Amino acid sequence: MRQPIKSRTFIHEEVIPPKQGFAMIVRKGQNFRIIDLMGKQVADVVFFNAYNIKEKNCNGISMARQIRQGEPYKQTDKLTTGDIIFSSAYRPMATIVADTPVPGGIHKLVGHMCNRGLYEAFGYPDHDGCWEILSRVLARYDISPEDIPDSFDVFMNKEHDVAAGQWRIKEPVSRPGDYIEFRMEMDCIVAFSNCPMDVIAPTNNWVCTPLKVEIHEEMNEE
Repeated sequence: MRQPIKSRTFIHEEVIPPKQGFAMIVRKGQNFRIIDLMGKQVADVVFFNAYNIKEKNCNGISMARQIRQGEPYKQTDKLTTGDIIFSSAYRPMATIVADTPVPGGIHKLVGHMCNRGLYEAFGYPDHDGCWEILSRVLARYDISPEDIPDSFDVFMNKEHDVAAGQWRIKEPVSRPGDYIEFRMEMDCIVAFSNCPMDVIAPTNNWVCTPLKVEIHEEMNEE
């Protein structure tokens, strides 16, 4: 039987410069893609229910709700293709449909995003963090800084050193052109900070580079 051909209709395309942010309502059924144009660049991503901003992404619930029929219950320490971003109300917000870096699943789920307080502690008093960048782009949706959840940090490479009792930040594994793509399961305000970390740790391989956003719809053609 002949398989239907999928056509793609682009809703929005935009390049996000280093240390800048993005926010937009993405509708249920649309696909949201973040492309790492030059490689090794992190995006701190958050999701809000477009009609109830109290409902937002929750990494802890997402780690505990990747349940597969017939498999024993487990809690995962990584999310990749086929996994779901769950909300604070235990509802699916977005499904990861593509994750092209090798290996996949290298995204941070544990820990808070960078912010001015962190940079000030290390002697960088005028350095905004992801929290400040997200606060600016989300203000037009009446989302206050205090309401921003811990982000899903796309492409961030963070490993747990059990013996030392520490989380260690390493260079991302994403290559130029690698991307992660989400299929939206509800209408969401989707926002991210193009991570500004170019000091303290190799979060972005010590240099910040642009990211590209693509939002599209896929339709079957006979």
